Amino acid sequence: MRTTKLYQVLSEFEIYELNRLSKFIHSPYFNPSERLRIFFDELLKDLKSENEDKNLLRKKDLWNTFTNDTEYDDRRFRKYTSDLLSLVEDFLAIEVYKSNPIHQADFLLQAVQNKKLDLLYTKTINSAKRLAKRQPDRSSNYYFYKYKIEKSFYEISEVELHRTERSNIDLLIQNLDYYYLAEKLKYYCTFLSHRKTQKHEYNILFIEEILQHIEKEDYSDRPQIIVYFHVYKLYESTDNTKNYYALKKMIQKYEYIFNSDDLRDIYLAAVNFCIAKNNQGNTDFLIELFEMYRQALFAEVLYIDGELSPWSYKNIVLTGLRAGEDKWVEGFISKYAEKLNSEFKENAVKFNTARLHHYRNEYEKVIPLLNEVEFTDFSYSLGAKALLLATYYELGEIDALHSFLDSFQVYLNRHKKSLPENRRQNYLNLVKYVRRISNILPHDTKAINKVEEEIKNQAKIADRNWLIEKIKELKS
Repeated sequence: MRTTKLYQVLSEFEIYELNRLSKFIHSPYFNPSERLRIFFDELLKDLKSENEDKNLLRKKDLWNTFTNDTEYDDRRFRKYTSDLLSLVEDFLAIEVYKSNPIHQADFLLQAVQNKKLDLLYTKTINSAKRLAKRQPDRSSNYYFYKYKIEKSFYEISEVELHRTERSNIDLLIQNLDYYYLAEKLKYYCTFLSHRKTQKHEYNILFIEEILQHIEKEDYSDRPQIIVYFHVYKLYESTDNTKNYYALKKMIQKYEYIFNSDDLRDIYLAAVNFCIAKNNQGNTDFLIELFEMYRQALFAEVLYIDGELSPWSYKNIVLTGLRAGEDKWVEGFISKYAEKLNSEFKENAVKFNTARLHHYRNEYEKVIPLLNEVEFTDFSYSLGAKALLLATYYELGEIDALHSFLDSFQVYLNRHKKSLPENRRQNYLNLVKYVRRISNILPHDTKAINKVEEEIKNQAKIADRNWLIEKIKELKS
C-alpha cells in the first residue's frame, strides 16, 4: 500500500495538513462515503506511526477494515483508492481557494449574479473591493483580481443602469491593461534572461509598441510595471548604471509587493548586471554584487523549495572573498550549510571551506579538503580543479603542478562534448598560461611582458585576476 500514489501523496503532508484533511474527509458535505472515511483513518494511523515495516499495511488487511466483504476484490479496492485520491485533490484545491479571499469574493459575485440575488449585490461588491485592498499578493495578479471584480460589478450593474449613466467600464479596462502590461513585461524579461543559453526564436506580439508606450507614459505609481521595465533595460544594456541604481531603490521600496518567485527573478537580474559590470573591469560593482547577494539572503528569495542551490552558495562565497569579506564568508559557510540539499551539502561545504583557506593563504589546508570532494557537477568540478592548480602554484610544487596541468587538460579534452565550448576554452587557456608563467625565469622581463599582454588581450580565460596578480609578483 505504501507504494501507491495515494499513500505517497499523503506522505508529503505535514501533520497539521493531515489533521485538516481529516476534517475534510469526515465532512458529509464533501464525502458521503463512510467507507472512505474509515479507509482514510487507517491510512492516517499508519502515516502518524513511526513503524517502517511495509508488511504492516497490506491491501487485504485494509480491505477488511472498511468493507463487510470477506473476499478481497482488487478492482474495487483500486476504485476506493482512486476515489479517496480524488477527495485529497479536492482538498488541495479548496485550500488554495481559501488562502486567497479574493478568489472567494469573485466566485461569490458570480453566484450572486447567476442567482440574481439583488439583496446581496451591494454587500458582496463592497466586500470584494475591501478584500482587494487587503490582498497581500500585489504582483500583476492583483490587477487581474481587480479586473475580475470590476467585470462582475459591470455585469451586475449594467442591467440596472440607464444608458446615460456612467458605468465602471473604464476601471474594468484599466485593471485589465495594467495586468496585461505587467505580465507581458515579466515574461519578456524571462525571455531575455534565457536568450544567452537558448537559441529558440519567439514571436512576441506588440512588445516594441508596449516598450515605447511605457517609455513615454508615467507608470511610477505602478511598481508591478515599472520594476519590470527597469529589469528589461538591464538585460538590454550593461552601459546604463543609472537604471541599475534606480532598480535597486525600487527593490528596496517595493519588494513586499512581489511573490518570492518573481522577486527572485528580479534580484537575479540585478545580480547578473553586477557580474557583467565587474567582468568589464568596474570594480565598484563587485561591492554592489556582494551587497545585492546579502540583501537577497535577508529577503530569503534565493531559496527554491526552502533550499539554497549549491551554485548560489558557491557564487556568494566567491563574491564575498573577492570583496575582502572573509570573516563574513566564514560565517556564511557555516550558517547556510543547513539550507543546502543533503545530496550536495558535504561536498559544497568542503569545497567552499577550501576556497576560504586558499584566500587566507592557508594552502596546506586546501589540498586535503579538495581530495575529499567528489563532484558530478561540472561547475564545482572545474572550480575545484582550478583551485587545486592555484594551490600547487602558490606552494611552489612545480612537479605536482605540471603533472596536474597535464591531467586537467586531458579532462577538458575528454569532456569536449559535455562542456559548453566557451567554458572549456576558458579553462584550457588557464592551463596554458599557468604552464607559461611557471616556466618563466625570474626577472625575464621580455617573457613576462609578453605573457602579460597576451592574458590581457585574451577574452576567454578563467581566473584572469589571479593570473595578473602572479604576473605582478614575477615583476617585483
